[in-house]
Amino acid sequence: MVLGKVNSYYLCKSRFHWNIVKAVFVILYCGSIRYPL
Repeated sequence: MVLGKVNSYYLCKSRFHWNIVKAVFVILYCGSIRYPL
């Protein structure tokens, strides 16, 4: 029971983390297209 709660907590946390990483990649990708270095 506790293990399931901890597991779902980490899964939710990692999913939230991946959303941030994806958003950063999209921003960098769009920014590099709009403003080439």
